[in-house]
Amino acid sequence: MRTVEGNGQASGLVRFRERELHAGWPVIIGGHQHLPVQCHAALVTGIEGHQHDRTCEPHALLLLDPAGDDPRLTGFNARVEYRPGEVLLYHSTGAACAVTPEGALSIRTNGAHTRA
Repeated sequence: MRTVEGNGQASGLVRFRERELHAGWPVIIGGHQHLPVQCHAALVTGIEGHQHDRTCEPHALLLLDPAGDDPRLTGFNARVEYRPGEVLLYHSTGAACAVTPEGALSIRTNGAHTRA
């Protein structure tokens, strides 16, 4: 196994996550919430978006958050919605807040550790 890391601004991390998920690799994201600052990580399980002709325009990442509620017959229990201006909004059944992304990690088989 090898890892591929993404870091930087929210828009770059969103593109990294989309690319890795479309390639079939699991992605773990990390960040922190504001007031109080809490570091957090979750597994990205999918992408939510709007269909325009043959193109999907993604607007949210679907997450399995270990700190969240049981998924209850779905593949996710939280979502991170992204909006223009590098703003990410975390939503779950018990919380809704802005988050600052810290990075993402994709897990692949075969090869050595690389940075994307």
